[in-house]
Amino acid sequence: MFLKWLESHFFLLGYNPVNHTCPRVIVKDFFNISGPSKLKAYHIAKCIVKYKGNIIFLYFIESISFLIYFIVGDILIKIGIIGGTGVYDPSILINVRHVETKTPYGMVSYKVGDFAGKSIAFIPRHGSKHSIAPHLINYRANIWALKKIGVSTILATAAVGSLHLPMKLGDFVLVDQFIDFTKNRVTTFHDGGERGVVHVDLTNPYCTSLRDKLLVVAQNSGLAVHSQGTYVCTEGPRFETPAEIAMFSKLGGHLVGMTSVPEVVLAREAEMCYATIAMVTNFAAGISGVPLTYGEVMKIMKQNTENLKTLLMDTIKLIDIEADCSCQHALAEYGGFKI
Repeated sequence: MFLKWLESHFFLLGYNPVNHTCPRVIVKDFFNISGPSKLKAYHIAKCIVKYKGNIIFLYFIESISFLIYFIVGDILIKIGIIGGTGVYDPSILINVRHVETKTPYGMVSYKVGDFAGKSIAFIPRHGSKHSIAPHLINYRANIWALKKIGVSTILATAAVGSLHLPMKLGDFVLVDQFIDFTKNRVTTFHDGGERGVVHVDLTNPYCTSLRDKLLVVAQNSGLAVHSQGTYVCTEGPRFETPAEIAMFSKLGGHLVGMTSVPEVVLAREAEMCYATIAMVTNFAAGISGVPLTYGEVMKIMKQNTENLKTLLMDTIKLIDIEADCSCQHALAEYGGFKI
């Protein structure tokens, strides 16, 4: 009887009645999340479901008719947003709550909310008040935390300078390649020792499937979008010199920014689909003809905020959280990525 009741509230995929393990659990009912200290359980259901090392206790609450659950560990989420300059608040989400996750590289604070029937994790890359410089961002901790809570797809935003006149102020660019000019950043989870060494393929560093979805949404929404572009990543936090920009242009760069590397590399090592939505906020030094300012960047970001929200929201609606992708098997020859 209990299993029938359980199945009426949950989709139990691959349930093993011998050891009560279940590789996947999907809640059918709308529910609130609460810690055990806030719960006065009338009856604890006689079933414990283990999922990726986390234990999900099912509670019957005498005073309410719907089910509440609490996960010991981290809530499992499939989609993550990493907000760049000017994108500090997950305003597209509802039921937003603050979460912290411990990683080998430090604690990560982020927010989790809901949109279009999907749970989304949101990390402001520079902190909620733009207090973390690009060369000091804890990239490994951020990607590890997202992987740990179950994220398989990341939409990242970035404010960029344009080296290519057709890529105008306010345009969106769906980056497909990068050139790395950073100097002091760790770009791998596998630097020897217990984790060994891996050589990940980056022929297509940004997920082609995710970029295709972004392109369809942008075009259908009438947004000014470029389907590809090469992102030159510099160390920062200073802006580049005109001589550097001239060199980057000769090397085939279209955009310049300070954060895509090592973020995109780490996401691929962690076997996650990752795409960057780059918004042109200025022309690079020597092209613009006037000195660059942070205020100029923020002005363009604010003007284009609603377009960025539309692009994110409508793309999230198209994402099938169960779909497979080659990005999610990037380390197959090494036995896969291990948390």
